[in-house]
Amino acid sequence: MSTYQDKKNENSERLADEIRTKEDRVRQLLIEKQLDGIIIGKNHNFAWLTGGGNNRIVNNRETGASELLITKQDKYILTNNLEKNRLREEEVFKQDFTFLSRKWYQNKSLGNLIAGLKLGSDIATKGVEYIGDELARLRYSLLESELERYKELGREVTNMLFEVCQQLKRGVKESEVAGMVAQAVWEIGAYPVSLLVAADERISKYSHPQPTAKEANNRVMISLAVERKGLTVSLTRMVSFQSLSYQLSEQLYHLLEIENIYLEGTKVEQETGELFSKVVNKYKELGYNTEWEFNDHGGALGYKARDYIVTEDSEEEVQVNQPFAWTPTLPGLKLEDTIVATETGPELITYSEEWPMQEYNGWQRPEILIL
Repeated sequence: MSTYQDKKNENSERLADEIRTKEDRVRQLLIEKQLDGIIIGKNHNFAWLTGGGNNRIVNNRETGASELLITKQDKYILTNNLEKNRLREEEVFKQDFTFLSRKWYQNKSLGNLIAGLKLGSDIATKGVEYIGDELARLRYSLLESELERYKELGREVTNMLFEVCQQLKRGVKESEVAGMVAQAVWEIGAYPVSLLVAADERISKYSHPQPTAKEANNRVMISLAVERKGLTVSLTRMVSFQSLSYQLSEQLYHLLEIENIYLEGTKVEQETGELFSKVVNKYKELGYNTEWEFNDHGGALGYKARDYIVTEDSEEEVQVNQPFAWTPTLPGLKLEDTIVATETGPELITYSEEWPMQEYNGWQRPEILIL
């Protein structure tokens, strides 16, 4: 029988293998671009390469207080004396980085280390080649160990949101809903990258409703993106304090028809722009000639809440084990879940047996929760 320590050692070995694979990808890019080193400072890329490390101080900034420097043979962390110990002990423990630390009040300067070197970076900097797009493509396909963590996060977030929604009552303020969700997110060791809440007419009125003091009389919509150890899942759920009208139920069925094109089409090598065009045609076929214009339709995610938003001009193809979150809408309605394009087909990540579901074309899709 395996022990807790055996499992911990196994996870450590898998994480080490994962990180080595990613470092090999970065070094291959380094060779292809004929660079001497690559500096990585964006939060999402830092988390990807370190298996979930966090270089942030301020959550709403894309860059942190520390950067990675990967060369052909070595790897460094460039940081200051305030962040060094936390990074070493909590974020990149036993990852064999060489730390190059300065005092917090000193200028960011690599001095002799980079003198004469040809460098690339995910941050646009004078004298350094910008390679942010190339680095992004390295992380589009999740490794199996990442996919396991991703599925676990999806389950936890979906169950957490159901538990919160069950507690809602008529008259609750949007801001109170946001507070309840945010607390629950932090309690599972994650944090809300995006938290949108709308009540009643604000659901139809605004595409990205920031929570206000408005009280909910009829319905609540919660759109949520949650990050843990760098990986981000996204989903939307709706609650009603009364039975649904025939018109709303009919529109929800139409939205399931529209969304199903995205779900069925999230397959490896599918051109995303072509998939978007199929969805627009379905809107028009159902008599919603312009509704597709009133909200973006989502796109690829993983280590960012969105790596890119899909439009008819998108040329990106779906990669193996690449996550997507599609967000089709109709007036007062929105569907959203995180899905991964595996080698055997699309797989839902944000799924919960607790939430009431309805089947559409073989997919279990969330109903509006009636309280």
